[in-house]
Amino acid sequence: MAEITYDEVKPHLVVKPNQVGDAIAFYKKAFGAEIVKKQTVKKLHPTGSDKSVDHAHLRFGQADILLVEETEELGSSVHTVSTLHGTPVILHLDTNDVDGAFKRAVEAGAKVSEEVADQPWGQRYGKVIDPFGFVWSLATSLHGHSHSA
Repeated sequence: MAEITYDEVKPHLVVKPNQVGDAIAFYKKAFGAEIVKKQTVKKLHPTGSDKSVDHAHLRFGQADILLVEETEELGSSVHTVSTLHGTPVILHLDTNDVDGAFKRAVEAGAKVSEEVADQPWGQRYGKVIDPFGFVWSLATSLHGHSHSA
């Protein structure tokens, strides 16, 4: 059997219906995200009514994030942060300027969760909560090169 390899992980951030556009605008302003692709998919529901569901593929530097609307089709275990009353996932962004990135995110509408400070593990690090409830940690290595915590 051939060895299995994996290229990358692309988190799908689940937002409330009709929030994909707002999320795109926030992530562009807060983190400089670029739209790779945006599409509206028509779903035919059992009631016979059509429903448009927005999806988007964003790129943050070398990282890819997908945005999807919360729908029944995603399954019973996939929900928005607000439906879950919290998130079990922290999205981590390494950057060359954590102070500037943190300030930009807060100015774009993120709430401060943990102020930026030098950490004993070798990073200058802070956390914000975006308007959709997702927690983002931002960090710059104190040793001159960036790496994940």
